[in-house]
Amino acid sequence: MDDFNVNNTALKKIRFATNYFFDTGIYFPKFSIITFYWNLVPITHPEMRIALYVLLGITSSFALATFLGDTFWCGADPSVNWAEGDDNCQTFTSMTLMRINWGMNFTSEVLNVLYPIPLVRSLIMTSKRKKAGVALIFGLGIITIIVSIGRFITTTFASNDISICASLALKTSRQQV
Repeated sequence: MDDFNVNNTALKKIRFATNYFFDTGIYFPKFSIITFYWNLVPITHPEMRIALYVLLGITSSFALATFLGDTFWCGADPSVNWAEGDDNCQTFTSMTLMRINWGMNFTSEVLNVLYPIPLVRSLIMTSKRKKAGVALIFGLGIITIIVSIGRFITTTFASNDISICASLALKTSRQQV
């Protein structure tokens, strides 16, 4: 493992499974935010309700596309991902799939942050504390977008491969034994 290649079938299966935890799992907080918006938007704003349906549809389709992409990127048989040999297709190391998934994630993230802006504009807040709270919430959304951009830059220009970390962990565990 000194050359940072992973030849262990069990480890390849784990790497394949991590795609679901991260790539698809990243949509669960988005659905949580959409559920919050659902309770926040009054029925008296039909345009915002329609926009919320659109946001839910886009986010759901991106989550489904991510799940299917992670499963079938290398073909109809997902076991290709952990087959013997280094030249086999692997979803985990596909930079093209990473860019597609990131694009969908980033788009849904930005839409989630932009969605409530018309509602916030219509709010009448006399308290500076309430204004600060709303600014803080939007700030958290913007921080999430910045972190997403940073992750994309890092994985694009550094590596999309955790085998470096796995190799260091293995070396450390060997030293302790």
